[in-house]
Amino acid sequence: LDDQFVNPEGDGYLITGVKKLMAQEEIRKIGFRIKRTMRDTFSNSCVIEGQEYLYVIGVPPYGYKTMRVPNCPKHRNTSVVVLDPSASQIVREIFELYTLQCLSPEMIAKVLNKRGVPTMPLARFRGLWSGRTIRKMLRNEKYAGTWILGKYEHKKNRITGKSKRSPAARDRWIVREFEYLRLIPEDLWDRTQRTMDEKSQSFQSSMEKHGIKSPNSLRHKEKRYLFSGLCICARCGGTMFIQPGGR
Repeated sequence: LDDQFVNPEGDGYLITGVKKLMAQEEIRKIGFRIKRTMRDTFSNSCVIEGQEYLYVIGVPPYGYKTMRVPNCPKHRNTSVVVLDPSASQIVREIFELYTLQCLSPEMIAKVLNKRGVPTMPLARFRGLWSGRTIRKMLRNEKYAGTWILGKYEHKKNRITGKSKRSPAARDRWIVREFEYLRLIPEDLWDRTQRTMDEKSQSFQSSMEKHGIKSPNSLRHKEKRYLFSGLCICARCGGTMFIQPGGR
């Protein structure tokens, strides 16, 4: 046995345990301070010549960019979110193609890829547009001028050790409206959301009618398989999952 367990004067094991507890507590405090700073920053605005600008919190979505503001009254040498002229036109075109021309997200992705329209620098699918990306953009309320902080929270799974994102309670959201960041007119935004809701309900009804489980339920169960998260599509880079039905 180790001398620290035999010798009553050995305190190395106890010190190690105390250090681990102190390290965990410090990590918790750092995380709390970071979240508090983000909330304080998001709740305030950089006012320049009567115009409110949103401070940069993370990476802004496609259609926006960051702009350096050296003479902000509250924070010196800070950055704010502004429109990206070229990318914002692509965002408007995506909404018009889906709502006005009735193209599916997959068809829109093919049109953009064929034209060689660049995606975000940090795009997951190797610089290619995908139907999943288009759907997320069509549901992103930021394009309607509504920016929300704290909409999702991450909970750690004690079994797998991985964090999972889930919707947070609405009373914990911080919602701000920035008209200067609106890319999509209100009427087009509302029409797009109605169209997506109708198609989603129709799809769910069709799946239930034929006894097929929805992709959302399959996504929750994919962790049960042996190679879940390990098989990647060579064409789009997406994670492959098993779909019941003999395939």
